[in-house]
Formats: sequence, C-alpha cells, structure tokens
Amino acid sequence: MDNTLPSLIKAQELDKRIVVLRRRLESLPIEVGERESALLTMQAELDDAKAERKGCLAKADSIEVEVSSREDRIDRLDRTATESSDASICKVAQHEATGWREKNSADQEIALGLLDRADELTAKIEELSPEVEQSVADLASFRKTVKTDAADFQKDLDTLSLQRAAHLQGANSAVVKAFEALSERNPGVAVSPLRTDSCGGCGTRLVANDCMRVQAMKSPVRCPSCTRFLVSQEFFSEHNN
Repeated sequence: MDNTLPSLIKAQELDKRIVVLRRRLESLPIEVGERESALLTMQAELDDAKAERKGCLAKADSIEVEVSSREDRIDRLDRTATESSDASICKVAQHEATGWREKNSADQEIALGLLDRADELTAKIEELSPEVEQSVADLASFRKTVKTDAADFQKDLDTLSLQRAAHLQGANSAVVKAFEALSERNPGVAVSPLRTDSCGGCGTRLVANDCMRVQAMKSPVRCPSCTRFLVSQEFFSEHNN
C-alpha cells in the first residue's frame, strides 16, 4: 500500500482546523454587524429622547404664550365686568372670563405634565449619552481587533492549505479526487475508522469480506452507504496526530 491513506488522514485533520478557522473568519463581520446594530439601536433611542424632549419644551412654551395672552384678555374682561354699568354686559364678561380661566388652568396642567416628561427625558439622555460614547469607542477598538484577527486567521488558513496540498501531492490522484468530493460534503470526516464491523461515520455494518479488506489495508475500502474511506482503528490512531 502506498502513502495515500496516511496522506488522506493527515489532510483530514488539517481540514478540521481549516473548518474552524473559516467559521471564525466568517463570524467576524457578523460580530461587527451585531455590535453596529446594538449601537444604532442605542443611538436611535438617544435621538428619540432628545427629539421628544425638544418637542415637550416647545409645546410647553407655546402653551405658556397662549396662557399669557389669555390672561391679558381675562384682565380686560374683569375690568369690563367691574366698570360697566350694563348688567348684561357685566354678566357676559364674567362668563367669558370664567371660561378662559378654566381653559388656562387645564392648559397649565398640560404644560406641567410636558415639563415633567422633559425632566424624565433629560435624565434618560444623561444616562444614555455616555453609554453611546463608550459604545462608539468600543466599536472602533473592536474593528481594529477584528482587522488584526482576520489577517491572522487568513495567514493561518493559507499555511494550513499549503500543508494540506503537500500531504496530498504524492497520493493516488483518483483517490484524492474522491476524497475531495467527500470532504466537500463532510469536511474533516471523509476518512473514518472501522468500529468493530461498522462504519465509524454512519454506523452501517459491513459484510465480513469488506471488514477483512479494511484490516488488510491493501487498497482503499469505502463504506457502501456513506462512501467514506474506511481504515482500521489502529491505523487511524497511528496516523491521526
């Protein structure tokens, strides 16, 4: 038997490490995206609080202007009610003044509620602002770390890929082609040890003749179900390091 099967086992071990590195590399932009999304959510909450506070203060100011304008009118109506010698005019002026006072009282309650809400929002803004600033700084730092990690992971991937290619270079080309096809579907598990009389990958039981062929190691034997390459447990353990 040539060095084909040992080469496949070593390449398979490298495949496991390559899979882990690729997943880690692919996860980096996802992690950045998650942090960006969290920051955008926090920033939106802060912006909404600022906008609502501004609206509350503007509305409260507008109400105060309206109330002040009505107070001037109430003063004029009070003078009319006091100074007019016409009883009907006095009654009308008093009634209108009472209506404006009730309107002012209700609007002042609304204005107070708006000012209370503005105070709540001020507290929220004071709490969120430093958190947003810290998140911005943290994200900038994380992006730098990700950039460094990505470069390191890619360098490791390139090194492992070269090692893998070197292991397979002298192996039987037909077997390597089949191995590559299996690795596409089952990276890191294209070669499996025989577990007593069953495939260590899918559990399919082999006939006695095939088990003997696996133990003999004269030529590659494949599982009749999952098509993995099968080797003896001892052989797998010897070369799986």
